[in-house]
Amino acid sequence: MEVHVYNLPDDIECFYLSACTQPGIPATFAKLEQLCGGFTGRRVFGISGCNNGEFYYYACATPMFEKEPMVLNLPTLVITQSRYLCTTLSNWQVNVKYIPKIIDRLFEHPQALKGGVCVEDYCSDMDMRILVEHI
Repeated sequence: MEVHVYNLPDDIECFYLSACTQPGIPATFAKLEQLCGGFTGRRVFGISGCNNGEFYYYACATPMFEKEPMVLNLPTLVITQSRYLCTTLSNWQVNVKYIPKIIDRLFEHPQALKGGVCVEDYCSDMDMRILVEHI
């Protein structure tokens, strides 16, 4: 697994839906896609981490217009401009079962911020960047 430092140049505002469990993630993305009328023209992300020992996952998309999160009545979050450790997963739809293992390996990296968030950047139908916060 090749790991490099990725500099996210700007904050990215997203709206999101929460997935309660890992098996519920695909259904959460499907619901989010339906609510916002599709992902075409948007950036799509998954945000995960632990809060007080509890796993959380947010299926996220960027708004097409400023007030869209309010119109959809969805909460927002900001993926902060920062340095991240990054690896790319090709054919992510076929290799989705490897994502948790890749995330664990990234957090084992000596420059990973322990307890930080993980960002899945769905760059295309084929490639996903997996990012963890850099110390």
